[in-house]
Amino acid sequence: MKRLQWSGGGLRRRAAFYLQLSPLFAAFRVAVVLAVLVIGVWIYALLRSTIFIGPSFPVDLTMPDQGEKAAEKGSVTAFVCNIFGDPVAGAQVRVGQVHARTDAHGFFLLEGVPTGPGELVVKAAGYQPLVRQVTVDASRNILDMKYDTGLWPDNFLVDFHVFANVDRTGSLKLFGEVGVANGSSDAYYLLGASVTGPNDEQKQDLLQTEDDYRNFAGSYGDDNFVARPRMAVVFAPRTHYKVDLKPQPGPVLGGEYRLTAIYASREDWARGQSQTLVLAAQAFLDSDWNPHSP
Repeated sequence: MKRLQWSGGGLRRRAAFYLQLSPLFAAFRVAVVLAVLVIGVWIYALLRSTIFIGPSFPVDLTMPDQGEKAAEKGSVTAFVCNIFGDPVAGAQVRVGQVHARTDAHGFFLLEGVPTGPGELVVKAAGYQPLVRQVTVDASRNILDMKYDTGLWPDNFLVDFHVFANVDRTGSLKLFGEVGVANGSSDAYYLLGASVTGPNDEQKQDLLQTEDDYRNFAGSYGDDNFVARPRMAVVFAPRTHYKVDLKPQPGPVLGGEYRLTAIYASREDWARGQSQTLVLAAQAFLDSDWNPHSP
């Protein structure tokens, strides 16, 4: 077996080589220590800013996903009315998956609605659904919905209001309005309409002469009037009208004022048949003498 020999000259040469490398190792060790210190300080600062805001207010340690941003949401509110401006109570209102019902005064509030474009859908018994495009932002969105933007009836709808106020002479007078709307796809006929006060007093016949019938729908043309087999006002599909009642001198009696309306569909009118509708309303004070104002 051959035995290795270590000569004195070789050891000296190797010792001199390692002595030359020792400054490099020292510099490397210093660099590693400095890097560790820098990383430690950075981690400490990061944890301090994440975990604490101020000296004693802990924050949720859950780290959010930076790739996803929570969707912003807003609220939507409005007053739901029919084509005459009367409130519609109990209507179902929906924007996306958020829904509610209108209160007794026709108002609703939808909260937590995702922002951006959406579709407002309103449904109520006796009315056609209303669909409206809306844009929701991250705040309280108030929609304007009244009169012509209100709900149309499924078929034939009659509206009745009475008002009272004091004129310049100090006399209390009664006035009001009657509205008719046809939301169907065929014509309807109004054959008669009259208003009576409590105890059947203060009767006012709205349709007596041919001029009354022609004027009721706001036009003297033949498109909205027929004379045979019985005089009637013709309401074309998707039309509505309001007629102001003539002011009546007092006394303004407490109790119900009644509107009696006689109407018919096209088929019933051709057969000589009709239906009678009676609506009741209480007289109330109207400060601006305008029955069309809200």
